[in-house]
Amino acid sequence: MVFTEGPKVELKRRYVESVRKEIVAFANAEGGVLYLGVEDDGEVCGLDDPQMVEGQVNSVIHDAIAPDLSMFAEARVEQVEDVGIVVVEVQRGPDRPYYLKSKGLLPEGVFVRRGTCAQPLPRDGIRAMIRETCRDSFEQARSLNQDLTFFSAQKIFSDAKIEFGENQMRTLGIKGADGVFSNLAYLLSDQCAEGLKIAKFEGDGKNEFVTRREYEGSMLSQILDALEFLDMANNVRAWFSGKPERTEVRDYPPVAIRETLLNALVHRDYGIAGPVIVNLYESSCEVVSPGSLAPGVTRESALAGVSVSRNPGLASVLYRLHWIEAFGTGIRKTRDGYAGFSRKPDYEFLDGAVKVTLPNMNAETSGSSSQVRYYVTSFHELGPDQRVVMDALDPGVAISKKEVAARTGFSEPKTARILKGLSEKGHLKTYGNTRGKRYEKPLDGSS
Repeated sequence: MVFTEGPKVELKRRYVESVRKEIVAFANAEGGVLYLGVEDDGEVCGLDDPQMVEGQVNSVIHDAIAPDLSMFAEARVEQVEDVGIVVVEVQRGPDRPYYLKSKGLLPEGVFVRRGTCAQPLPRDGIRAMIRETCRDSFEQARSLNQDLTFFSAQKIFSDAKIEFGENQMRTLGIKGADGVFSNLAYLLSDQCAEGLKIAKFEGDGKNEFVTRREYEGSMLSQILDALEFLDMANNVRAWFSGKPERTEVRDYPPVAIRETLLNALVHRDYGIAGPVIVNLYESSCEVVSPGSLAPGVTRESALAGVSVSRNPGLASVLYRLHWIEAFGTGIRKTRDGYAGFSRKPDYEFLDGAVKVTLPNMNAETSGSSSQVRYYVTSFHELGPDQRVVMDALDPGVAISKKEVAARTGFSEPKTARILKGLSEKGHLKTYGNTRGKRYEKPLDGSS
């Protein structure tokens, strides 16, 4: 009996390491049969110990390939011309791409059958196969990076007194039954590179930066850090308008900032490369998220509160953490925050992006002779850790970062981050260079 190699037939005279990639390649293509104990020219040579080889191949199928291929591949011993060979039948798998666990979802771990060869699949091909298998659901697709950690997410869940173990990961769709992490896992992981960028500009142009922030890591920690920074940047202004009492108004309704940022991160298209961008100008705050409206959602229905989230898993996680209340309420809450003001939020649904512009409520009559406005340093604009630092400082006394850390019990890196933010906001005066810098709370509570 003579065998012939082809797109669905591979011949090997003995077991070698490359057998693993041949099995993966068949599973990622149209399936095929691998014969061990057959020469390249099709002549049967047999195996010295076919039962041992059968065990080796089945071990590869069960232990060396992910996702689980055991239902779609099988090795067995057959007698041909009075000698033993091993026949490995591999079906086209439903959970493509399959890959070598030791290499991961990378070109060196993912192979596909091309003609009579098993060839590495480039990254773009891997992504395309994932999209095809998962019907374009980014969250449900397997993460290209399977070496994920969740230290930030676990701390956030722990602080909220919510379980975040193996069972919860499977329930939320973070990890599949086969133990493979999804892209939702990637978004929540410490390795997430789907970033968020915030920039504050002088005036209403992009010519001069005041400050900027770039965030990576777990989407949950990105949200907390970004909201903390935006809260610091959301100035409180006060003015007198003929009444004895002073009127205080923040530049932006805090609920509008919060809901707009959360909406941008929950509804963006993570299949499009690029960060969510927040630009703070003198008279407005602009939030741009990648991806147009979800299929079937019009501008009118979106503004009316119809919510079709591209990322229901991420939304479910935020709901479980009580960071969002219900789907489809973000735009309404944002608009409600501007009740009583003539300028309203503007929504632009573009081809490939959504842009939300929040007007600065204190820019509405800025410069009016009847209303003189000025900044007010007010503790309600500070986060809890910032308040601890401000309370630890004595007015008019400059002390070092190390002294502040000792008074608050915070680590020096955390203390440095808080002091930098308070200084940039104008709540603290600074003296000296980086190594010998000292910080002072002004006597009158203003800069």
